[in-house]
Amino acid sequence: MANIFQDASQVSVVNSSLTAVARDQVVRNQVNNIYPLPLQKDPPRMVLRPRSSALFTGQQVYLDMLKNYFSIQNRKGIAPQRTFVIYGLGGMGKTEIALKFAEEIFGQYTYIFWVDATNKDTIFASLKGISSIPDAKKANVDATPGAVLYWIASLSKEWLLIFDNADGEPSMIEKYVPSNNTGDILITSRNPNMRSLTGNKNSIELDGMNMEDAVALLLKRSNLEEGITKPTQEAAERIVSVLFCLPLAVDQAGAFITSGLCNIYEFLELYSEKRKELMDHPSFRGASKYEQTVYGTWELSYKKIESKAKDQANLRDAQTAILIHQIMAFFHHENIMEDIFIRATEKYIMKNSCI
Repeated sequence: MANIFQDASQVSVVNSSLTAVARDQVVRNQVNNIYPLPLQKDPPRMVLRPRSSALFTGQQVYLDMLKNYFSIQNRKGIAPQRTFVIYGLGGMGKTEIALKFAEEIFGQYTYIFWVDATNKDTIFASLKGISSIPDAKKANVDATPGAVLYWIASLSKEWLLIFDNADGEPSMIEKYVPSNNTGDILITSRNPNMRSLTGNKNSIELDGMNMEDAVALLLKRSNLEEGITKPTQEAAERIVSVLFCLPLAVDQAGAFITSGLCNIYEFLELYSEKRKELMDHPSFRGASKYEQTVYGTWELSYKKIESKAKDQANLRDAQTAILIHQIMAFFHHENIMEDIFIRATEKYIMKNSCI
């Protein structure tokens, strides 16, 4: 009864599939690979998919750094292609900064191309998606990586190509960089070696938010932005300090609070208890502060749901929530379709209405 996915075999999953190997092997919806920008005199418009999060907070120093590096003023005549690398641990906000930057500088480029660089398959799928845009079709571009890269390199208008989640070796990305002086490259990666493509001067490591931005994110995620009292502000500061201002951990803490599982004043006590239990597990001995913090906030949410499953009144909902968490762990972490839940729910309702 708790299995909301039961008999939902006809659920349509676009560009996502269960895998026993790793969720990151699934490509994102490739309709979202190109941000076509208007010709001059057209009203400004930019179709952004994936979009930056509505919860995006702060990080202005990084956005300003990117804007300065890629500014029109810094391109004099026929300048060499510019490349910039954002690197750091997962959950630091690399993708979100790249997305926000793409939104804020849309008028500077005729095209902004987005490539999921998780692996060779996702790169190929992204380039294939680019081949389907109107301008590429008009140029009779084949849906092959080589043809798409050649077409991009031949463009006379300025373009920006963003390689997101390029966590492999630099050589993997280097072979997909079009040779053209009218284009620029932005790379997000967990691999610090990716700096070899541009040098230390033209790269930045993300290692957490500043205190002010982290507090703002926590309060926004917790729906406590308005009417902030001094005790609330101080509680938020204590929480983000314990979480080392790591964006993903702060976001998870805010989600936990806004779910009603605890209030902002109770969070640290619960977090400390569960984190100690987690760190006592043999598999977490020697874990970094990043691993301890991120997994600690995640484990807190999961254990709270499990505890609700022991309560008969909440049994079905809690078991269903746990099941959904377990299933979603096998999906690529971006662009999980609402249709999965809608059609599964419709199937579930239809089945039970016939009983």
